Parts: sequence; C-alpha cells; structure tokens
Amino acid sequence: MKKLIILLFWLPLVFFSQEEFSFELYFEDALGNKDTLVLGYDPLATDSIDVAFGEVNIVNQPWDSVFEARALNLTWNSNGLVFDSIINSSKKQISKHSSDIIIGVKTSNISDVTMTWNNQDFNYQSLHNYSYFSFPNDVVTPPNFIFLNDNQEYTMCANGFCDLAELNIDSETIHYFMLNFSDTNVLSSRELFFNKNQIIFPNPINKCANNGEISIIGLKVNEIVKAIIYDEMGKVILNIDANGLENGKLDVSTLSSGLYFIQLINGSNSEVIKLIVN
Repeated sequence: MKKLIILLFWLPLVFFSQEEFSFELYFEDALGNKDTLVLGYDPLATDSIDVAFGEVNIVNQPWDSVFEARALNLTWNSNGLVFDSIINSSKKQISKHSSDIIIGVKTSNISDVTMTWNNQDFNYQSLHNYSYFSFPNDVVTPPNFIFLNDNQEYTMCANGFCDLAELNIDSETIHYFMLNFSDTNVLSSRELFFNKNQIIFPNPINKCANNGEISIIGLKVNEIVKAIIYDEMGKVILNIDANGLENGKLDVSTLSSGLYFIQLINGSNSEVIKLIVN
C-alpha cells in the first residue's frame, strides 16, 4: 500500500510540467457572462496542444451559444487572405516567447465585452514587460496595440461594435485578436508604436497575400538609408538599400515561414521591428 501511495503521488510530476510564465485573462460581457483563459510561454512549447502543460484540445466541442473565449490555432484559406479553419482550441495556451497567441471570443451580446488582467505580472519580468495585444481589423487597416504593463483592462466591444476582426467558420462568428509576449529587445521601445508610430503591416504576413509585400507605416521613407532583415538567430537574411524601399514597401516573398527582425537605419539612428511570416 505504501508503494502504491508513493507512485500515485509522483504521477502528476511525470506527466505535467510547470510553464516558465503564465497569467489569467478574464472576459465579461454587459450581462455578467464570464470566461477565463490561461496564457503563457515556455521554451519547450509548440504551436500544437501541449499535454505536458495541461492544455486540452476542445476544437470538437461546440462553442457556448451565449459567451465563450478560447485560444486558437488557425489556418489560412487558399488565397492567403483570411483564416478559414480552426486546427485546435483550448482554455490554456502556452507558446514560445515572442510567438503570437490568437484569442477568439464568441458573444451573442455585442454591447460591452471587457477583458481584464493583472498588469503587475508584466512590470518586473524583463522577458515580457513589453507584451502587447494587437487588434487587427482587416488586411488594409493597421491594427491597434495595447501594452499589458500599462493597462489592466480593455473594452473590445461596445455599443454594438467590436474592435476586432471576425472569423466566420462553421456558421459561427468569432471575433479574434492576438497576444504577444515581448521584451525591449524585440520591440526596441514603446516609442515605436506610441510616439513615432512606426509599424509594419500586415504583421504577421502570409506570403500569398499582398504580393508578399509589407508596408512601413509612420516613417519618413526618404530618410531611411537601408533596412536589414535578421532571422531569430541574428543571421542577416536580406540587406536592402534605399532603392528597395520604394513607397515604404518591402518585398518579403522570398522569406521562409518564421520569426524575423527588421532593422531600419536612418543615419546614426536605427529601430528594430519584429516580423512574423506565415
């Protein structure tokens, strides 16, 4: 009996691991319907369902008809412009650091939908103190950004309008946005978004969309000397001079899927922006 008790005690340690970081994201609508997701990162995480971190795939379970939030893994349609299917979904999602987590919300009452979190979780850890939500609207309009350490709530739906893109899958309308765990080394500085308003769009980009081109928004393009694209290991992949930055656009159609960093150089100044290619 003693041996059996010891074995049962150690079983959870064999099958489950503690992720490096996670936090709870709370959702509530105007009628008091609530839901919660657990999101985080770990170097051993994958894009799939990681049973070791306690993730459970509920993609085959119907969405709640009134209100529900899920972390999603999506695929693009054949023309690369929109998502068209959900590979898996879960109430807990652990990703690699600097990878995007797609979050979907279904609600039958688009009057007010607010999400809240403890921003103190993001103020003292250098690996995620510049983490942000991005809210894409369509393939043309640049997304909005909300930094988690500067805020503790965000109303995404109000007065019948949602500040989110929509998915229409299996007769369900799902609103979605993205979470990215980032630090100052990835984003360079918050001035990139708040003061200089320099972003690249679309980001992430599917190479089949927009002729494989990204736009640099908010820059005085004629002042850029060159742009350098690095892979996530710091290797130079592309070195582009001013002639290759016509109208503030960059051709990234030759890049393989993955995470990249674009260094924009203007005289003695430079900025680094993260790019994800699907």
